[in-house]
Amino acid sequence: MARPDGDPDAEPVVVPLDWDARTQDFCGELSAAAPGLHTVTLTAQDVPAGGDLSVGEMLAVIDGAEA
Repeated sequence: MARPDGDPDAEPVVVPLDWDARTQDFCGELSAAAPGLHTVTLTAQDVPAGGDLSVGEMLAVIDGAEA
């Protein structure tokens, strides 16, 4: 999920991940976000011998940037 940083009341955007058998990893795509800092949190629920796992990272969206 992703939400604007510093706004704990903002509605998070939930993005499901799909398994890519070719690359042997999970992938998903976030929609375009407004410029600014955003917190992205990945969660995995009911992991065998691990329970619920979560990791977060902050990313910056820059206005006018091209991929």
